[in-house]
Order: sequence, then structure tokens, then C-alpha cells
Amino acid sequence: MNPMLSALGAIPGAKEKFKTLIKTNRAGNKQSDVIYFPYIDFHTQRQLYEEWIAMYNANIRSIRKERKKLGYPPKYQLIKSVHLNFIHEVTRCIIEQLREENKTWAYEGGVRLSPDVPYTLWVNNVKLASRLNHCSHKTVWNHIQRLIDLNFILEKRNHGTQSDYELDINPEFLLFFDLSDEKKLPKSNIGGITKEWALPKGFRKKRQPYQYILTSLNKRLKQDGASEQSSSANSIEKRKNTPREVKTIQERLDALCPHLALKHPGPFEKFQTEGVPRHPLEEQIRPLVQQFLWMAHNKLWKRSNVKDSEYQRSMEYILERYFTKCKTMQGVRHRLSIMERIINQQANYVSEKPNRFTMYPVQFFDMERKLDDGDYSGFKGLWNLTYEKERKKHISGKMKKQWRDKKYFRKAVDEWLDNPTLGRFKALEKKVHKLWPQHRMELYSIYLANKDLLNLSKSSER
Repeated sequence: MNPMLSALGAIPGAKEKFKTLIKTNRAGNKQSDVIYFPYIDFHTQRQLYEEWIAMYNANIRSIRKERKKLGYPPKYQLIKSVHLNFIHEVTRCIIEQLREENKTWAYEGGVRLSPDVPYTLWVNNVKLASRLNHCSHKTVWNHIQRLIDLNFILEKRNHGTQSDYELDINPEFLLFFDLSDEKKLPKSNIGGITKEWALPKGFRKKRQPYQYILTSLNKRLKQDGASEQSSSANSIEKRKNTPREVKTIQERLDALCPHLALKHPGPFEKFQTEGVPRHPLEEQIRPLVQQFLWMAHNKLWKRSNVKDSEYQRSMEYILERYFTKCKTMQGVRHRLSIMERIINQQANYVSEKPNRFTMYPVQFFDMERKLDDGDYSGFKGLWNLTYEKERKKHISGKMKKQWRDKKYFRKAVDEWLDNPTLGRFKALEKKVHKLWPQHRMELYSIYLANKDLLNLSKSSER
């Protein structure tokens, strides 16, 4: 066996193995293997990575010693800390994607995922580079190729420069817990050692209530042999002769609604502004806005007597004004995540002191309110505060990148000035054009100022 594959700690030929399983429809075909609400704990994953890397590096060091005795150079590389950091960021992206999928498919019974099939992650170089302290896209590409060599990533599929690419993650390195069933514990097989992982701390807090309710309701309806159209006529208990009414999932969800006005997402035509064009994705956005207002009501206005018209008017106003620049559902979900963050900020601010309060929904969500300098009240004020913090953070990162580019540009120019030849200048010009295009004019001015040194070097060569 190839010593590199034996040092990987994963099953050799994993890509071919999973392709065969998918073609024959044997991967995750058992009902007990299906995970309905997958959840990944980052701390558990980190522990798995540390054990795998320790075993991998120990095998590589032993192979290096054997090659050194035979007089061969060290051929195989160790897994370094930069590779581990990149694996951590990829894992965080997987956790975020799983969270979004669980929210999206909660009302459909959850995300059905098989732990034997490679998990597909949609991501791009810009997102990964920003997570790695704004490194270059070439560095991200190198890290991905390194993980492909390690069998952590099985395959990469591109879909053009304007779309995310797909990364097939080896399921041998992912530990999926099931939020709907605590008894399903993941197992890992690294280096031939099988290990069952215990539930992480705070696992029960991660179980979302509405997902647990939906799962239990599905089981109850299946046990009773009833569908959503069933009535009390065909559902009679065995021990009693009286009929028992079976409520549908939608009826039980309506009973959990925190406010009557938020029971249905609308549309509420009498509160729509005349002449304002409707969003092309309005039908898909409405349920998400309804869910957002459920959360806002529970955190801000649960003890307030809010009228039905307040929420109905707020829902139509949010649909008209808050998503005008969102062209895709991905942009809509990103905007909603920022809105949820603002609601949490307001809830934390109000909970600090008893004399603090929140305006009613119509006034709180009004984006046309005039605010004085330093006034961060309402949704508009908190939005401006969040934008200002993000702008300062972006400017700080941008200034660091400019300083770093200038430093390396100066270093490259100093190396050329040590031996100013025309061939080295052309190589430097290509490098500056590729890495630091903003310093091209400065490079030409340095070239003109040191043209005499270039002529002297030519005469000395003659």
C-alpha cells in the first residue's frame, strides 16, 4: 500500500467507494441511518481533527525517518496549523449551511441527510478568504488542493466565476448528531480505530422547539393512521367508544401562534401602499417575514397589547421597503439575519433596565423617521449603528491590507535595486501587475529615477 494513503487515517479510495454506493443506492438506505435534523458540534469536530492530525503526523514522521535512513529526501508533508485553521473555517461554513437548511425545511419534516453520503458545501473563494484574515484567492485554492490530497475533500465542482462552487466533504470526518433523536450517536473510524462520540454539552438547548413539535406530530399522525384531511369519524380510540378529533399539523401550529394577527402571512391589501411595485419573490418572502415577526413579538412585545393592524401594517411595510435591493433568496436570508441581530440587540438593551421600553411595531420599523446625531432608537437607528460598526471594521481590514501590500512591494523593489537588470525589472513588473496593481505608477517612477544604475550594470556586463 502507498505509505501516503496509510498515513491519511481515512479509508483509501474513499471517492470511488462513495461513488459506487451512490450508484447502487446503498448509501444511507436504512431508515435508522437517516438523520432528520442534522447538527454538528464544533468542539466535538475539533477534538476529532486533533486526534486525526496527531495520528497522521506521527505516521508521516516515521515514514520520514525510514526515508532518511535510506538517504532519500523528506517527500511527504505534515499537516500544519494553517491547514488546521482552514479546516476549522470550512467546518464553520458547514455548520452555518446546516442551520439555514434546518430553518428552511423545518415545516417539511426536516432535512433528511444520510451520514454515509458525502456532504456538499456551497462556498466561494471570497467567503473563505475573508474568514482567513483576507488572504489571497490563490492561498484558498492551495488549501483546497491540500485537503483534496488528504481525502478530506473528495471532489470540487465549479459552476462559473459568478457562482459558488461545490465541495464534497468526506463523511468520515463529519460527526452528525440528530436533533430529533438523542439515541443516534455518530461514530468515527480514523486509522482503523472506531469511536462512538457522546452528546455534547448544551445539546438539548440546540434542539429547536418547533422542529421537535413537528417531529412528534408526524409520529402521532402516522400512529393514528390519519392524514391532514382526516376527521373525527375515522379516528376512534380503542379503549373508548367516543370519537377523538385529530388535528392537522397546520392547526396545531396555529395554536402556537403568539399573536392572532401573525396567524396568516397575508397579503393584507388594505395596508399596501398604492403605486409601490411588489417584490418578484414576495410569495417566498412572506412566510419568512411572518416567522421574523413571531420572534420579534416574543422578544419585544409579548407583554404589550399590540393591535392586529399594527402587525399587518408592519408586515406589508417590511415587504415593501426592506428587500428592494435583494435579487435572490440568498440575499433575503442575509438581510433577515441582520434584522434578527438587530431585534436581539434591542431586546438586550431593554432587559438591562426596567424603565426602558420599545416603540410599537409601526413606529419601530419605520425607516423614514428623522434621527438626530447619536440617536440610535428604533430599527433605523440600530441599523445605522450596525452599518457604522461594519464599515469601521471593513475600513480597518482594508487599511491593513494596503499597509501589507505596500510593505511587500517595497521589499520587492529593494531586492531589484540590489541587482538592477532589465530582465529582473520585467519579472518585477509582471509581479506588481498581478499582486499590487495600485503601485504600478510608483514602480515606473522608481525605474526612471534609477535608470542610470541600469545603464551602469549593462556597461559592467560588457
